[in-house]
Amino acid sequence: MRQRKCHPLIILLLFMQVCLYGKEELTSNVVNLSFLCLLNFGSLVNMLLSLKLKLTTLELTSTAYLSEVDSAACCYTLSFNYDPADGPYNGIEVSVISLDAQFSAINYDLSGGWLHSIPEPHRRLRWLRASGNLPTGGYALFDFCIDEWTSNQPIRMAVNWLNNNTISATDTLELVCQKCSAIWPDSTTCMPDSSYLYTFNYTNNSPFTVNRLRFRESPGEDLVVEDEIVLAPPLLPGVTAGGLSIQLRPDAAALTSLCLEFTASRLLDGDIALDCCTVTHCIEIPVCDRCCTEYTDFEADVAQRFTYKLDCTGQSATFTADALSECDEVFWRIRMLSGGPTVGSFLPGDAPFIYNYTMEGDYRVCMRVTRYDLEGNLCYDADLATLEVCDTILIDCPVTYVAPVAAIPQIALWPNPARDWVELQFIEQVTNFCYAVYTSGGVLIDRQWIKTSSRIRLDIRQWPAGVYFILLQPYDAQIEVLRLMVLR
Repeated sequence: MRQRKCHPLIILLLFMQVCLYGKEELTSNVVNLSFLCLLNFGSLVNMLLSLKLKLTTLELTSTAYLSEVDSAACCYTLSFNYDPADGPYNGIEVSVISLDAQFSAINYDLSGGWLHSIPEPHRRLRWLRASGNLPTGGYALFDFCIDEWTSNQPIRMAVNWLNNNTISATDTLELVCQKCSAIWPDSTTCMPDSSYLYTFNYTNNSPFTVNRLRFRESPGEDLVVEDEIVLAPPLLPGVTAGGLSIQLRPDAAALTSLCLEFTASRLLDGDIALDCCTVTHCIEIPVCDRCCTEYTDFEADVAQRFTYKLDCTGQSATFTADALSECDEVFWRIRMLSGGPTVGSFLPGDAPFIYNYTMEGDYRVCMRVTRYDLEGNLCYDADLATLEVCDTILIDCPVTYVAPVAAIPQIALWPNPARDWVELQFIEQVTNFCYAVYTSGGVLIDRQWIKTSSRIRLDIRQWPAGVYFILLQPYDAQIEVLRLMVLR
């Protein structure tokens, strides 16, 4: 592959020799990489007359040039060769001039001392030295590919040599990325059934008439529903077929992009087909907001309610919604029917709600659900956006074995109801036992270990009115539970 390197000042003096030759080369051999250097010829003549210089008196060596990485994919490396004698350049800006092309797969591996910015995404890139001029000699600036071009016309790039963000000189580079087809514009749409619809225009840049497109996936993939499109009428060279589409299965949601081989074929008599053009094209898979389903689906998901599982060892109950997802916000609340406060918690729809209980019995559990989109907005009107279901459950852990233990001596709780104090009275001395006092909601408010006693007096003046449970747990006897009513 032949390359031509042009510096703006060299172009002024060598216009007739270099620039026209470059232009002729492009028209005669489009697969070569060429540089096209442009200048108003009148300006050239005026400059030559005013300077009266010979063509051999000026030698500038600072150049920007491209090295081929993959011409089929139109991928190159942009490098430069800087000579400080040409000017105090401390930065380079590269931009795509052609409207139907843009940079892609941009990669740069620069050492320290560089500042990189993107004035225009995919179209204009800038590199500046943090201090001092560009490094002297040859330097690879960045790798890139050209994407989204829709014709076989040459693609033009401008390389601006900067001095403190001011353009001091410009090289114009021109390269030819020839493909036998162009797939553009294209778009991917999220469908209600969770599939994707990929819509595109296909331009036949090959010299053959084609009448079928086939799509080939990577081994092991099965995401394209129909793997071919029959073109009717057949597509002539240089003609574009618009509004073509293929469907992708919902499993494509696991990918950010899907790369397919597009093969255009000419169908002959019988089952014979001639493949005229094969290109690899990658489809962007969008993130689809599938939270806001039909309202009837929302009702059906909530109606499936929830299940729960008891952990008798850890004294906890775990509640899980059967058909909700991270799109949903759930307010769980639970209350013991015999009395006590309500415990509640906000959680995502796919997160379990864990309730640590202190007493067995009947509980009322409610699941209030609100569905949002990915932006956090209500999926439905405010008066419809929240649904609630409730169930009554029994927390009752089965006892498989009870060791024989002695009973606590007869106990008296007096007075009951009480206001200021209450006494636990045993008919005989009791040793090594613990008592604990819980509210009706299961909140522990008092606990003591008693070494030996026949009477315990409790000061209850600070306790709010209500029902309390006193649990007596001796070292070698069964647990006893006493119910106390406090009045105010």
